[in-house]
Amino acid sequence: MKQRIIEIVHFSKSAMFTIVVHGILIAALLVGLWWPYSENKAKRGSVKPIQAQVISAKEMTKQVDLQKKKLEDEKKAKEELEKLKLKQEEEKKLEQLEVERKKKEKEKQEQEEQKKREEKKKKEETLKKEQAEKKKLEAEKKKKAEEKKKADEKKKKEEALKKEQAEKKKKAEQEKKRKEAEERKKAEEALKKQLEAEQAARVQADAANAMSALVDRIAAAVENNWRRPLNSRSGLKATIRVKVSRNGDVLSANVVKSSGDSFFDQSAELAVKKASPLPFPADPKYYEHINEFDLLFNPDDF
Repeated sequence: MKQRIIEIVHFSKSAMFTIVVHGILIAALLVGLWWPYSENKAKRGSVKPIQAQVISAKEMTKQVDLQKKKLEDEKKAKEELEKLKLKQEEEKKLEQLEVERKKKEKEKQEQEEQKKREEKKKKEETLKKEQAEKKKLEAEKKKKAEEKKKADEKKKKEEALKKEQAEKKKKAEQEKKRKEAEERKKAEEALKKQLEAEQAARVQADAANAMSALVDRIAAAVENNWRRPLNSRSGLKATIRVKVSRNGDVLSANVVKSSGDSFFDQSAELAVKKASPLPFPADPKYYEHINEFDLLFNPDDF
């Protein structure tokens, strides 16, 4: 109803404006006709002229066009408003439909969930019952298995005891034999070591004797190659450790007990090295016993 009233008001304004415009046009025409006559009358009667402003037909048309455009713009705005209103109503209907759809979906989902819960509960009860039955059967089976296991274990223990006793007896006999064999072996090894030690002692003694027989020759060889250092006092002596090859070549000669005079010690080492090869026993079995020996270097005894 309110919208209808607005439309009537708009229509009345438009009609009124049209009437006013036409009235102005008619007035303008009348003024145009009256104006020459009034000028002539003024000239004749010296009457003061009336000032008036005439609106041209072009300006009036422009005003009419502007008013029409304004009405058209209002009409378009009204149409846009109507469209917007219809769109909002449609959106509202769609929202309501969406709400109803979601509500139905939620109800359906709740029903399905309820159904699932009931089915789950039913399955759980069935499963619980099956598990109870299974547990009972397993308990009976376990009991029988334990009884059988105990019987088997008892039998195994008896057999194991017999076997253990037989093993102990066998091990005792083997241990006795092993100890007897070990004692025989120890006795044989001890005898062998004793014989080897006696043999080594004999060879070592022979090697020492053979080396002792060559001491004078070794001393003479060293003396012939020794040169007394300048300002060397008498009474000096040093112990030199000599290592030789199988044919008597001197491999090393180092002072192990100094004379207190470094020049004297160096001359002694040099004399031993220059005397290489030294007289040495020819029998190869003596070598490992006398391949390294200490030589007392005492020039006063030369």
